Amino acid sequence: MRLLIDGDAASQIETAVIFARKNNIMVHIYCDYNHEYESEYAQIHIVDQSPGSADYAIISFCKRGDILITNDIGLASIALAKGVFVLNNNGFIYTNRNITTYVNHLYIHDTARRKPNIHDTARRKTKKHNIRPDDINLKHPNTSFIESLNHVYRRAQEREGKDEKTLT
Repeated sequence: MRLLIDGDAASQIETAVIFARKNNIMVHIYCDYNHEYESEYAQIHIVDQSPGSADYAIISFCKRGDILITNDIGLASIALAKGVFVLNNNGFIYTNRNITTYVNHLYIHDTARRKPNIHDTARRKTKKHNIRPDDINLKHPNTSFIESLNHVYRRAQEREGKDEKTLT
């Protein structure tokens, strides 16, 4: 089991590395050379700047039972198909049951964004529009992320145990 982090689309890198160090999980951070990360514990893989290059590197490296942290829904859907546990920066766990909803949502918003004059009537954002529900409900904003990471870690350990039993 390894913890893979999409450095181009993840903001909880330090929290995830601290969690991995405590649980003795190997960490791999994938990013292009425009993002600079330093870590004594994690292995940092720097890829080309072209669009999707970090995603391609992650997909070619990941295997069943790994844990991936990303906000990229396309990458999450491909990783789920390979048997990887996927969660985003807010601690939301992607599953095979809910990923199609998010892929469809992404498609609908992408097609709407391409239509001309769709944003002409947009209202001006104020501070109340920038408040996320997660920030209001939690005493510490990383709490749900750490709880989700713990949950996924336990599920990955259970899967490893089942895989070892089937091999013997």
